[in-house]
Amino acid sequence: MHVNTVQVGGEPLQLRTLIDRQQFWDPDGEAERAGISSSTWPLFGVVWPSG
Repeated sequence: MHVNTVQVGGEPLQLRTLIDRQQFWDPDGEAERAGISSSTWPLFGVVWPSG
């Protein structure tokens, strides 16, 4: 697990993400029911710039 702190609106937020972004484990199918597949999983936990 990787912990990264970012500032959002002046507030520090700690993000916990997987070190290996290809890791995917969904034994109960919860992510699949939410529309998250192993191919889209690496997009989660990535901070994208906006504005």
